[in-house]
Amino acid sequence: MPSPCVRTCRIEERTGLCEGCFRRLDEIAGWGSMEDPKKWAIWQRVQLRREKAK
Repeated sequence: MPSPCVRTCRIEERTGLCEGCFRRLDEIAGWGSMEDPKKWAIWQRVQLRREKAK
């Protein structure tokens, strides 16, 4: 499963989310060792976070 990373890696201090991919640091750090169901759950949260940020 592809990563949501868009190569804009800056953590927003107020939210704790990456400004590029909308993941938290723990989600970014653990991505490589996660099973696909967990990655899918993160993708779903990323989508919701993107919508909320608009």
